Amino acid sequence: MRVAVTAAALRCALGETPAQAWSRVRAGESGLAPITTFDASGFGDPKAAVLWTSPDGPEDDPALRILGSHGRILDAVAREAHDAAGFGALARERVGLFAGMGMVDAPVHDLAAAALASRRGGQPLTLDAFFRGGYRAVHPLWPLSMLGNVAVGQVSIDLDLRGDNLVLSSEADAGLRAVLEGARSVQSGACDAALVGGASGRVTPQALARLALQERLGPVEPGEGGAMLALARDGAALAYVAGGGSAYGRSLLGSGPDAEAWARALRAALAEADAAAASIDLVFLHAEGLREADLAEEEALADVGLGEAATVRTKEALGHATAGAGPVDLALATAALGSDARRVLVLASGPLGGASALVLEAA
Repeated sequence: MRVAVTAAALRCALGETPAQAWSRVRAGESGLAPITTFDASGFGDPKAAVLWTSPDGPEDDPALRILGSHGRILDAVAREAHDAAGFGALARERVGLFAGMGMVDAPVHDLAAAALASRRGGQPLTLDAFFRGGYRAVHPLWPLSMLGNVAVGQVSIDLDLRGDNLVLSSEADAGLRAVLEGARSVQSGACDAALVGGASGRVTPQALARLALQERLGPVEPGEGGAMLALARDGAALAYVAGGGSAYGRSLLGSGPDAEAWARALRAALAEADAAAASIDLVFLHAEGLREADLAEEEALADVGLGEAATVRTKEALGHATAGAGPVDLALATAALGSDARRVLVLASGPLGGASALVLEAA
């Protein structure tokens, strides 16, 4: 495989361009800070990388209500990559969009009006009262705000992208697999060009509760972010997607893929890229801080001959952006290529056992 990356756009806690964010990651800076968007004291006051602390936008703006902050990240990076790559001049039926989307939590305050309406006349707030009429106060777009594919659809409409379209969710492997699927669509000729990447959900009480229930909160600091790469069959290349691989195999303790699954994904990526393990200059580890999961990743790297490769752990600086994490690392890798490396390997996984690897080469 050799698919050109013609533009890259990124939003993360350490910058709004790949070059800026990579420079700050290399300098050892951190975007993690105490959570101020809500009271997180019940979770032990964890740190997080939060992009926006203001409301999503005017209540009467339908597009913003549908998109939410996760969609705003996706929209921002998709527009930037689209325009930088010059996709506006291409036939719209030949441009695709492939995205991984993190878990979406609708704002609880969207239900406030319905809760008040359910208590009219002093009656208690019950499900019966809610479904007798209080529910009518829920904004009609509220259910849509919880669907990641709605945000992707809205971006496709806004940019008039009519080619192949794919949404995957909701963990880090989803974002990297979306990039790989988009690259294969372009390589096969199904599309002439594609926007590929992903975005996280928002850091919310619900997100922290999910991590706590999975016993991941603490080792895993949550983060918001996303990135999009523009892929094309023709055009000046920043880098090339050279190969990728995905595999599944859940570890016994259920914290992610086992070493065998990681090894299969790594070997598939290296084989498709026609690259020897020794030719990899830098590995962007998934490394989310869970001991067993990180050990499985390290064991697999050693097994395929990458045990001595230089590595970087971006989640220590950016938090875990779930489906946006892999694309963010790929965008950072485009900035690392050339000055720091000629061939980079980016890894991502999910807690249910999915492992993905992608090789990026300098132009």
